[in-house]
Amino acid sequence: MGHRAAPGHGHRDRSDRRGTRSHPRRGGGHRPAPRPARLGHLPYGTGAPGHRVRNLGPGPRTDRHRGRGPVRHPLRRGRLAHRRPRTGPAHRARRGRRRRTHRHRALVRRHPYRRGLRRRGSAYRPHRQGGERVSRLGICSVTLRHLDPAAVISAVAGAGLECVEWGGDVHVPPGDTTVARAVRAATLDAGLAVASYGSYYRAGHTDPGEFDAVLRSAVALGAPRVRIWAGVTGTDATPPEGRRAVVEDTRRAAALAADAGVELAYEFHRNTLTDGAAHTLRLLDEVGRAEVRTYWQPPVDLPDAEALTGLDVLGDRVAAVHAFSWWPGTTRLPLTARAPLWRRAFERLSTEGAAPLDVLLEFVPGDDERLLPREAATLRALAAV
Repeated sequence: MGHRAAPGHGHRDRSDRRGTRSHPRRGGGHRPAPRPARLGHLPYGTGAPGHRVRNLGPGPRTDRHRGRGPVRHPLRRGRLAHRRPRTGPAHRARRGRRRRTHRHRALVRRHPYRRGLRRRGSAYRPHRQGGERVSRLGICSVTLRHLDPAAVISAVAGAGLECVEWGGDVHVPPGDTTVARAVRAATLDAGLAVASYGSYYRAGHTDPGEFDAVLRSAVALGAPRVRIWAGVTGTDATPPEGRRAVVEDTRRAAALAADAGVELAYEFHRNTLTDGAAHTLRLLDEVGRAEVRTYWQPPVDLPDAEALTGLDVLGDRVAAVHAFSWWPGTTRLPLTARAPLWRRAFERLSTEGAAPLDVLLEFVPGDDERLLPREAATLRALAAV
């Protein structure tokens, strides 16, 4: 007869199950059968006298061990001798959670750039009812170019923004995947997301081999999008052969990026082939790849009505927006100075489609990080249309 523990010990004695086997479909080894005649070979009990351990596993007990807690099972030795039993619905639930966790971690490692894959710190929100586009508010790290990545992350998180477009000029240099991985980890640990990689690769002008370094950094950073530039001259000043070089280089880069699950987007900027909405649309049509889109920002010295007309022309070809308030020329003003422009821009963005869209602060007056909370609060108020 197996020894049954005295009442009040807080556990059930299972020593009377000797001679049985575990369920064939459950984990764990066989229980000993039969019990040895002598028990002197058993290991010592664990815990101080009177100590009890919850979830006592099966195993023989003797009077000598009664006050010393559970005895190690002969087939369970080492530091895992007292692990929880591998049977029952609780174990199956734990095993299922572990499998799902491992599967999710493997997906994140294999596809760190996949849109819609939830990862720790991801700030993507589910789509609103009615198909409205969801705007994710963030910042371009070039806004705080004078700060290191840790200080940028602290400032962005303190301002209540959601994501960062990391620039390739200072914070995440092309090809330095060690820095990219460290910045990505720090970004996610702060509860932020990586919106994109802001490269300075100029299609048709930069050495094509440099795009490989850009793409490696983007993948290590976990960026779903890479910003590139459409040449070095405006539409009217670019000869036909220069335009062909931009188109062909963009197609080549887009094919490489697509293999890595990354999309491209042109900087919407003067002195490039995207120096206007109609010009940008023409260039995108010539490239002819769905994974190549464009940014949008208010052109310098263009009145509000004309700037918003350009946004309407581009429509769903817009991948992200750079938000700032310049007037006249490149004079940097608070966002409130052009609040009517941005309020109407958000009204258009909320009805253009169902895909998420990043609106990223770019530049603050005087490059003063102390103004970031105020500008971020203004951006949130303008986005609440």
